[in-house]
Amino acid sequence: MEIEYYAELPSTQDKVKEILARPRAKTPFAVCALRQTAGYGKQGRQFYSPAAGLYLTLALPVPEAANLGLVTLAVGCELAEWLNRRYQQQIRLKWVNDLYLDGKKLGGILTERRGDWLLVGFGLNFGTAAFPAELAPNAASLLPGAKLDQDLVQGACRAIEKAAVSAKNRAFLDRYRRLCFLPGRQIRVKLGHGELQGQCLDIDDQGRLLLNTPAGVKAVASGEVTKVDF
Repeated sequence: MEIEYYAELPSTQDKVKEILARPRAKTPFAVCALRQTAGYGKQGRQFYSPAAGLYLTLALPVPEAANLGLVTLAVGCELAEWLNRRYQQQIRLKWVNDLYLDGKKLGGILTERRGDWLLVGFGLNFGTAAFPAELAPNAASLLPGAKLDQDLVQGACRAIEKAAVSAKNRAFLDRYRRLCFLPGRQIRVKLGHGELQGQCLDIDDQGRLLLNTPAGVKAVASGEVTKVDF
């Protein structure tokens, strides 16, 4: 896979969109930056992107019969497993797209469809040594002070490519469930039209969050977990 490296970009996601606006062959490629000045995640929220982090966006031809919700879960699963093997860590997943280490957010995933292309963005607090005061209580860094190397970038790209394939047969879901720390906990989920609270029961075979609420069991296909009772 062709990978373009930059010392700094406003956003790797936006850079990929800029590249896709020009005619090009339908071959996968990626953009990586050491720092972002306008990085963003789900719902366009700002993603803190200082130097020493991993900021990466892959452009892949949309997989056949793609379910973007399942692709997002598969990407999280493959990346968490790969990082755990490489660095001997215990990275866990918070449904739907966040990586956690020791109860703090380590990274996030953003999937978007752009015509015939699937864009997968991945932001990881890799070598960040310190966080702003408002983020520090809830943010984790994988190897504080470490420098990014190309092996890490290439390995992350391979894991994401693998996820685009594994999402098709749903077999990865059992592995995702083992990594997800939400089942059994009381949580709050923000929806487009309100919020739900209750005990997380499981992740179903469609990748939905099963929530036991006072009104019964609800299957949540999209939303954001905003509070977890640790």
